[in-house]
Amino acid sequence: MADSFYDTLGVSRDATGKQIRESYRRLARESHPDVNPGDSEAEARFKRVNEAYHVLSEEKRRKDYDEFGEHWQRADDIRKSGPGAGFGARGGRHRVNFGGAPGDFADFGDLGDLLSGFGVGFGGRASAAKSRRSTQNLDVDITLREAFEGTKRVVSYRRPESCSVCGGQGFRGNTVCANCGGSGATDRPVRLEVTIPPGIDDGGKIRLRPNQTSEIIIRVRVAADITFRRTGADLHTTVNAPYTDVVLGGEVEVPTMAGAVALKIPAGTQNGKVFRLVGKGMPKRGGRGSGTLYATVLAQLPEELSDEERELFERLQELRNGAFPATDQ
Repeated sequence: MADSFYDTLGVSRDATGKQIRESYRRLARESHPDVNPGDSEAEARFKRVNEAYHVLSEEKRRKDYDEFGEHWQRADDIRKSGPGAGFGARGGRHRVNFGGAPGDFADFGDLGDLLSGFGVGFGGRASAAKSRRSTQNLDVDITLREAFEGTKRVVSYRRPESCSVCGGQGFRGNTVCANCGGSGATDRPVRLEVTIPPGIDDGGKIRLRPNQTSEIIIRVRVAADITFRRTGADLHTTVNAPYTDVVLGGEVEVPTMAGAVALKIPAGTQNGKVFRLVGKGMPKRGGRGSGTLYATVLAQLPEELSDEERELFERLQELRNGAFPATDQ
């Protein structure tokens, strides 16, 4: 003999509506076909759990079940005809028709919320594909230059659609639909071209809703660059300048994302001095201009000196020592 509906839900006969609902939600999660793909026993448990909740969650159905047990659906006829009437030769359980009238699912309003974390839908009055909004998280990798200019990527996602076999109901008569596993929807792989706007940050997200049943959240990962270090909309780079230009003043080329620009270095520039090039950083989102490029100038000293250069440096050293004589401590 099959377990009673109370046994199926693991509650006592005097359980409150809240206890029944909480037990149902837990068991439905555990046994749903989408959580247990290919498990026929889980499908059977899922159907039995839903049938039990359908009956015990509504006061009149529960009262009929408590009085007549497996014959609860014929309670009104039995009461009119007297004890023992109307059972007929079948005598067995008359199971809930999950693919039947809309009223059969009047108490399942929260099932979509219950199973949404699994990407699961449920059949009934509305199409399962419509009630099953699928949120998918995807990652795309781009370079810093692509982040500067903006780019496109083609991504693949799975779009839920109403099951073509059961029409989105999840069941065919009293049998779980083999095509969708009872979910009422199937997934179809779809390719989508995504536009990545200029100035997007590393870890920035793009949220898309290509149709009524799909939401895609794309996280953009911007690769590190060998020339620039990024902080928000600002960029940082280093420039090697000949020591003569650092001492006497000169001009050096500074790389930017839009091409090299000339930077005038004043005489006596200290090693490691940072110059600000406003508007030469990354574009700001929403067309609010661009950030700043910070260029750090490093004096490039010669690794080897010619005899003439050495003589000049020695002469310079003598002059500097004469101008600034050593003092006794």
